[in-house]
Amino acid sequence: MLNNGGAYTYEEADDVLRVKVKPQTLPSHVETFTIEFDNVHEQALDLSLSWEKTKVSFNIAVDQKQEILASIDEAMKGQKKPYFQAAMYYFANDLDMQKAVEWMKEADKGNTKAPHVKYWKSLVLAKAGDKAGAIKAAEEGLAMAKAANNQEYVKLNTQALNAAKK
Repeated sequence: MLNNGGAYTYEEADDVLRVKVKPQTLPSHVETFTIEFDNVHEQALDLSLSWEKTKVSFNIAVDQKQEILASIDEAMKGQKKPYFQAAMYYFANDLDMQKAVEWMKEADKGNTKAPHVKYWKSLVLAKAGDKAGAIKAAEEGLAMAKAANNQEYVKLNTQALNAAKK
């Protein structure tokens, strides 16, 4: 409700949002009114309100896909194109994998010291069905990670390589 001058002027018709919730009894006392975001995912989360021995939660879901795609399209018109980030969004959301491959290849141009790019390139190529390309990218990422003594990307590129070889 907006523009409420206090409890004496409340009118249900002015509510901006109304949700039905099932209160939960908490095992311990919450001294301070608490607002939490739980089960956070890319396009949804649960909003929880807790106070004393009561907690209520409700789900909030959004569909930002069209806005994000429009933002990617606009960013690709600029000089500094977000190839890596755009490819990752397409990969994670099962969108046009050929476009994701194209962008990942652009992101990888001149890459000699970023094993994380090779790792993700391997995953994108594998998902797009380019097994040989996925193997090559993972091998290159593995070599880079070993040269940099980056154990996390040694492990990840090894996993990507093994998966691509199956």
